[in-house]
Amino acid sequence: MKIIIYYRGRYMAKADSIERIHFKTGFSKKESSEILESLFSRMKVTLESGENSKIAGFGNFEVK
Repeated sequence: MKIIIYYRGRYMAKADSIERIHFKTGFSKKESSEILESLFSRMKVTLESGENSKIAGFGNFEVK
């Protein structure tokens, strides 16, 4: 399963997302990467089980 991030009218690479978390939170890039990986891991489990996933302020996710 591949997760694609579409934010404010453009697709974002994983590195862009890590940079954004780092900038917004002040966490290190390593910590930001771990946060994103944890989020993706949990989303993958949820979506693979047939459920949809919703993250307030971020988006709704579903398997098509």
